[in-house]
Amino acid sequence: MNAEFCAIVGQVADYLERHPEDGAERLRAFLEDGRNGLWDTDDVLKFTGWGRTTVSKLVNTGKIPYIPGNPNKFIPAAVKAALENMQIGGTYGRRKSKTRRYTP
Repeated sequence: MNAEFCAIVGQVADYLERHPEDGAERLRAFLEDGRNGLWDTDDVLKFTGWGRTTVSKLVNTGKIPYIPGNPNKFIPAAVKAALENMQIGGTYGRRKSKTRRYTP
C-alpha cells in the first residue's frame, strides 16, 4: 500500500472516532452520492426559486457559504441552513408570505 492510501484510511478512522454517533452514516451517504454531497448553483436555484444574479450576489457578499476557490459548489448542510435563514420568517427573510392572495 502506498503512503497516500494509508493517510486517507487514517483520516477516515480518526473521523469515525470523533463522530461515533453518526460518522459512519455520514461517510456512507457522502460516498454513495455521485456528486459527493455537494450542491451546485442549480440546486440552490431549485431550492429557493431565486435567480442566478441573486445567488451570485449572496455568494459574493459571503451570505451563502461556498467552497473556497469554487463559488459554484456548496456544502449542503451549511447552505441549507443559510438559505432557510434567508427565506420567509428567517433573519434576512421577509415576514410576509411570498404569495399574494387575490381578493375580489
